[in-house]
Amino acid sequence: MVIMEVNGKRPSVHPSCFIADNAYIVGDVRIKANSSVWFNTVLRGDTSSIEIGENSNIQDGTIIKPDRVSAVIGDQVSIGKRVVMEGVYIENEVVVGMGAILLENSRVGTRSVIGAGSLVSSNTNVQPSSLIMGVPGRLVGTVDPKHVKIIEQSWRTCNTNKDLYKRASVL
Repeated sequence: MVIMEVNGKRPSVHPSCFIADNAYIVGDVRIKANSSVWFNTVLRGDTSSIEIGENSNIQDGTIIKPDRVSAVIGDQVSIGKRVVMEGVYIENEVVVGMGAILLENSRVGTRSVIGAGSLVSSNTNVQPSSLIMGVPGRLVGTVDPKHVKIIEQSWRTCNTNKDLYKRASVL
């Protein structure tokens, strides 16, 4: 992994986290307990800060690069593969599907699901328990018990995998 200080700002990563060897963590980035940052991921906090809550996961190939507004990701959040995010506010217990794009100053409420490939436009406020899909992203329903189970399984599975990878050895 590459952990890089920029402009006097050094990343802070809780020791319980898993950070993949080829992830880049740059500048003002704070990652809380039991979270994971997976392969080929870039968290660039060189112009604005990034905060990742507890038990959250940032999956393979994701880029988080806030410009003018900080990126805040809550607890028990799963950010899918190849997601691109600017300065956003993601509340707790959210799943962002693979390939989604979340633009600056958007907010995603607790227990929401952003579908794979969706685009959340700048300044969008996704209400809690929303199911958002499409380009541009639009409300297609509310999160039901089936979705709540997916949200929980997602972060718990990544948490289990995090522990496995922390013990794995590179050959």
